[in-house]
Amino acid sequence: MAVKGSLRDVSFVELLQLMHLSRKTGRIEITADKRWAMVVFREGVVWHVEPRGFQGATPDEVVYNLIGMSEGNFTLQRVQVLPTLERSVHQSTESLILEGTKRLDDASVAAAEMGGDSQLAYILKFKPGAEAKVRYVPQNVKKVIQAIDGQRSLSDVIKQSQLDANQAAQIIKELINHNILEAVEPAKDGEQQEPAPTA
Repeated sequence: MAVKGSLRDVSFVELLQLMHLSRKTGRIEITADKRWAMVVFREGVVWHVEPRGFQGATPDEVVYNLIGMSEGNFTLQRVQVLPTLERSVHQSTESLILEGTKRLDDASVAAAEMGGDSQLAYILKFKPGAEAKVRYVPQNVKKVIQAIDGQRSLSDVIKQSQLDANQAAQIIKELINHNILEAVEPAKDGEQQEPAPTA
């Protein structure tokens, strides 16, 4: 029987720990915004990841992204026997949890440098006409730019860039200082988005 719930009530880390400690075989499906992922477990070990909407992230990086999500829904399904699946995740479940939570901590440190944890929820957008200024940039800057779609928060862009959180935050800060990006406070229902105060 499937168990369904919200990541607001049960975090993905708690779901990982549940499957790991009980050595269960099964899968967890996560749905959030336009992204979806199925994480398959074999006897408590993260075995395989099927993602949609994670822009070429490796299976391990998809798991780190899921660890960072606080919004979304999950379905947990235990099964007796898995279909034959090639293993795509080779780290232990404990290693995935440690690395995923470390990245979250790094993102918080990076956000503090930019003005505090509240900044993590701000939406990053290009200023009008600014995209043309960043056509020829170093690869690490390009990774940040490609993660910006006008809807992702600062936190999501840092994760999607697949760079070290402090490095990504520094690049974002520079792009804001050069009037290429702006950080916009998420709109509340019926309100327009307001640009974030600059440091």
